[in-house]
Amino acid sequence: MNTYFATPERVTESELADEIEFVSQNPVISGLLHSVGGLLAILDEHLQVVALNETFLNMLGLDHPEQTLGLRLGEIMHCAHANEEPAGCC
Repeated sequence: MNTYFATPERVTESELADEIEFVSQNPVISGLLHSVGGLLAILDEHLQVVALNETFLNMLGLDHPEQTLGLRLGEIMHCAHANEEPAGCC
């Protein structure tokens, strides 16, 4: 697959669930998500969202992070180029 910046592959649903679980259990990451006042997204090595802070969710107009988990930033931000490549926005 073509990509200009990152690996086009995505993790499996099981791997994504494991990553999300790790992030949600990590006190350092949890502390950052609750203390950073600006927009904060935690991405995995495939640039998929595994966590967002409340400020980011509010900016997106969302109540639940589950609506964004596993997507890439371009996809949740509705980037004009998000669907140009078969693997989506990197």
